[in-house]
Amino acid sequence: MNESFRYDKGLGDAAIYMRLLNSAGEFYDFLATSFVSVENANCQLLMTEFPDSSTEQSWYYVTFESPAGGPFAIEIVLVSTAEVIGYDTVFSSTEASEAGETSIGDLLDIVIGRFAKINKPPMIDFLTAANMTMDIIYRRLMTKKSELILGSFSQAVLANASTVTLPTDFQGFFERPYISGSTWHLDPLPGEYRASLTTPGRPQFYELRGTTMTLFPRTSAALTIVGQYYKKPVKFTALTNVIPYNGLIDNVLQEGSIAVGMTGMGALLDAQFQAIMSKMIDEVLAFRSPRTVRFHYTYENSQRMRGAHPDYFNV
Repeated sequence: MNESFRYDKGLGDAAIYMRLLNSAGEFYDFLATSFVSVENANCQLLMTEFPDSSTEQSWYYVTFESPAGGPFAIEIVLVSTAEVIGYDTVFSSTEASEAGETSIGDLLDIVIGRFAKINKPPMIDFLTAANMTMDIIYRRLMTKKSELILGSFSQAVLANASTVTLPTDFQGFFERPYISGSTWHLDPLPGEYRASLTTPGRPQFYELRGTTMTLFPRTSAALTIVGQYYKKPVKFTALTNVIPYNGLIDNVLQEGSIAVGMTGMGALLDAQFQAIMSKMIDEVLAFRSPRTVRFHYTYENSQRMRGAHPDYFNV
């Protein structure tokens, strides 16, 4: 497992070490592989600085194996003053995660070696870079109308009621919601109809405000509104957060996070980077949604079929 930390060089050159603590406040002795109540030298792992003196900040890292269990607290400490200047958390690193269970921390473990081979520290911390990359992935999935970001809801509505509370991760409708048990879809409310739809009846329209949907007219009998929606994009808040979509976009997130981390905000404006990301995502989606071959009937094609012409259909 790897731990990394960015330090402001304006504070002066520094030696930094990392220590690991359990919930009882005991220190982990990396040599004895056990927790001790009093910190000793074996509890302190000196962190390595990236060799780049031209930047305003230094990037430090260290490789270690944490004990089983967790979570454990990580403290980053200045050697000269024993001042704690950074914090993190970690779980056991004894077993790699299976596909679909990869965490952001697992991903960092994979890419830290690639960061170390570049003669400059990342411009953006890994968690932020992962979130920025996740936004790019989400937008592409939304453009392609992928089922990976879809959710469904079924909300019972009482008689003489007009509001439907949508899921908290609701981003927008994938298709028009409808009344369960029928093919009666609801349409967005035209403003000029609002004043005329005051008598209870079968809802025809809806108005969306945040995660609340208001029905027009209000219901005359109990019913259920169902539909599909786009879920909000995932936001990572800790290295222990699991990457969504069952491992399908792990590699895309990995490559994108490295590019964003090393080049900063500029990557988001780079057309080539955006094109590469879109291509990688589209390749994932292509395997999930094989191309549909459609046969188009025309008079010309019907004549070809009668004559057993090998080119009797269009794809």
